[in-house]
Amino acid sequence: MCLFATLGIQIPAFGSEQTHDADKAQAEAWILQQLSIRPEERVPPAVRISLSTTKQTTKSLAEIEKAKTELRGFPNHPKQWDVQNWARLAKHAYVAKHTLWLLDDRLWRLCTDRDDGEKATFSDHGRNDDEAWQLTPGLLATLDDAALARPQLTRPTAVFDTHISGSVQYFFGGMGLLPLGSPRLESLAAEQGQWEAMVFSTTGRHRIRFEWNQECNAFFPTKVEMLANADSSVMTTWTYGRPFLGLAQQPTCNEVVFVSHGNGHKETSRLVECENTSAEEIAKYAKTPAPDQSDPVRGVVSIRKIAYSKGSDAFVKTMTAQGEVITRTPLPEQFQQQSQMLWYVSSAAGLAVVGCVLVWKKKVACA
Repeated sequence: MCLFATLGIQIPAFGSEQTHDADKAQAEAWILQQLSIRPEERVPPAVRISLSTTKQTTKSLAEIEKAKTELRGFPNHPKQWDVQNWARLAKHAYVAKHTLWLLDDRLWRLCTDRDDGEKATFSDHGRNDDEAWQLTPGLLATLDDAALARPQLTRPTAVFDTHISGSVQYFFGGMGLLPLGSPRLESLAAEQGQWEAMVFSTTGRHRIRFEWNQECNAFFPTKVEMLANADSSVMTTWTYGRPFLGLAQQPTCNEVVFVSHGNGHKETSRLVECENTSAEEIAKYAKTPAPDQSDPVRGVVSIRKIAYSKGSDAFVKTMTAQGEVITRTPLPEQFQQQSQMLWYVSSAAGLAVVGCVLVWKKKVACA
């Protein structure tokens, strides 16, 4: 249901027979309301959401070769990673499919199948009443609540936070991390049949374009741009597809395009499916996988090693021809490094928000 309908506010269609002041008052009320909605509040509970992402580079082959030449002899230059990434993406786009089963921050599963042009692989993350877990080919890692409370460990829930703060919320008209940065509306004006809002927040200056959608009977954003403070050049852009009425008649779009202009990265996310489900169904998918048992997504997976943590104790169980071999792992250093590897997720949306996610420690709590 449209947020304004929920609040009992009637908004006539933009461009109908009313004064410009009335139009602007309605648009201002809408944008101020949107800036108060946190990213995790955008995503409806008890849903299954499937989306595909394609990561490309906006750099031409000539630009890549020029950058390689300029950096030759400087192997530790911070731009080397960008150039190597451009070269990989120019050769083959990075393609991934994500499926999220979500009830709340304690019951969910996120499955990712990806292909970088060299190999196809998967990584699954989940959370249930017992623990958080990750499954990759041959490896399962689990952490119980006591282990998750240890501040020196990289939290697997950060993957979930990043995904919710990234592509997923934009399908529902999300404004990125703007609501987390005490946003202030600087100006609002009609611009070529749309509204253009200039917003300042601790996450940066943003230009937001939105318009009235007749089919959805609601406002919906068309583009969000982050601007450089120095010269107001566009640093990053999120472009929204045309909205339609989705779950519970909530305006939803089927495509979001993210571009980081300076870094030459582009990611297109497309909504494949979004449907209501039940807590029982989500619990079935969020259950921790086990060796020699059929998983509802992956089937019977060959798990050769299990890294698990209970409270302050961490162990690695290795399956060998002679049986199970259990090795204790020191938590503060070795397991921390291992967990950082295990819980790592690669996506352009994640790269765009990772700095803010590290600061944002609030647990996801979907309404």
